[in-house]
Amino acid sequence: MRQRGQSSETTAASKVATVAQADGNPRTTQRDEQATIPISWALVIVVSFSICIRAAVSLSPYSGENTPPLYGDYEAQRHWMEISLHLPPSSWYQNSSDNDLAYWGLDYPPLSGYASWALGKIVQFVEPNAVRLHSSRGFESPLSRAAMRFTVLLSDLLVFFPGLVLASYSVYRSPVSHHIFDTARTTQLVPVVAFCATLPALILTDHGHFQYNGVSLGLFLFAMAFFILRKEALGAASLCLSIYFKQMGLYYGLAVFSFLVGRLWRILRRSGPTSAFLFVCKLISSILLVSVITFWPWLSEKELLVSVLKRLFPVSRGLFEDKVANVWCSISVLIKMKALLEPEMLIKMCATCTVLTSLPFCVAVAVKPSPDRLLLSTGGCALAAYLFAFQVHEKQILLPLLPLCVLYGKHPLISFWISIVASMSMFPLFQRERLLSAYWATLLIHIALVSSTCRFKGCSQTVYKRIALKVALVIGVFLHLPLLVLTPPSNMPDIFVLLNTGYACANFCIIYLCMVYSVWTDSTLKCAASLRIELFSLA
Repeated sequence: MRQRGQSSETTAASKVATVAQADGNPRTTQRDEQATIPISWALVIVVSFSICIRAAVSLSPYSGENTPPLYGDYEAQRHWMEISLHLPPSSWYQNSSDNDLAYWGLDYPPLSGYASWALGKIVQFVEPNAVRLHSSRGFESPLSRAAMRFTVLLSDLLVFFPGLVLASYSVYRSPVSHHIFDTARTTQLVPVVAFCATLPALILTDHGHFQYNGVSLGLFLFAMAFFILRKEALGAASLCLSIYFKQMGLYYGLAVFSFLVGRLWRILRRSGPTSAFLFVCKLISSILLVSVITFWPWLSEKELLVSVLKRLFPVSRGLFEDKVANVWCSISVLIKMKALLEPEMLIKMCATCTVLTSLPFCVAVAVKPSPDRLLLSTGGCALAAYLFAFQVHEKQILLPLLPLCVLYGKHPLISFWISIVASMSMFPLFQRERLLSAYWATLLIHIALVSSTCRFKGCSQTVYKRIALKVALVIGVFLHLPLLVLTPPSNMPDIFVLLNTGYACANFCIIYLCMVYSVWTDSTLKCAASLRIELFSLA
């Protein structure tokens, strides 16, 4: 009987091996096949869980709640729905009696206006008074609030989560199977998606403060996925859509351009000038098609197009907005750059510093255009822009945050580091808008998820890096305390805020240097993370 049992087991094993060889994947096992479905269900659980977090945060106060006359970003988004629903697109950027640009005039690209029109239809269906022309200014009601909050959740479901899953799959996919739920290498897929889906900074900004950053970032993630999967025309189109939703996406442009130049050079060397020419034609055609469709209502007259550009790039707002954790705000305690230089010189200085600090990433990704370097370079260029560009606001840290966090499975320390520091850098904003409960809750959930899904091993000095990271985070939390319990001196009302943002800026500068080293060595901070999925049973 024992021999017969062993024989049957051997036969079953040989059948599995035969099927594996027939599939062309000798590593495929019966266990892998059984794990395929649970991974797909795990992604559903992750998205559902992150939606629940977002829904809970959306119960918190929003930007400008009950604070007339200008209110805040919630009122800005509602007002854009009002304008886009009642005025033709050609009038969105024109000052008129129906569109007072001094009152939250639209200053995002046309795709954001189109989205406001589509999502405004939902709000109009639920609460028509919330988007009536003129009479809806400052309109606040429980029903309209629920409708507005729902539109942010819906935009995440339609754009952000699909882009996140596709981008994560493109980075961690199996080289053999093209199925998105293949388990040869995508055991990292679920922890990476869970990490990015629970980023406190993004959740609090969109679902607490109230914005639609998930749309532009989701389109950017689609672009990264298409570039990595060698669908460059689709990647260029997606990146254009991301920029045409929020113009800050231009900060990714230098890295993506360098990446495509590197690919073009390889096509030219391997396939000749004809293939290279066709490659360029595909990219140009894709960009022109998306641009013409997006800006069509403003192409009939030069003045209309100029009015759009003036709204998108307002140089009169100054070097930075509020207290932001970048270099110019941090040194403003000692050096008042705005008093020393004229606005034109400030713009040139910021542009020069941004380009120079972006060069290491641009050159690296052009020399070796790999998926990891593409994400490191886009994140690095966006971080350089955050630190040195002109007209930066605190929420702009989301731009370098996303591409780096997609690399959580390969650079876990740096991903976790920038994730927490990005949240801490916006603590003064969240405190001002009464989001402290949501802040601590999302932060603790995110840290708990990292603790349960990531184990670092096989990296020299990993222990010291982890200790240094913990010390840095503890200091950041400690610097929150003065804002919570102390009253600043009357002659230095912003001292505690500047301590928070200045410390975050120092962390961002160190992260920037680590990224420069990483993109050139492909080794530092890449601690062979062993991602184990304890929250989701895959066996």
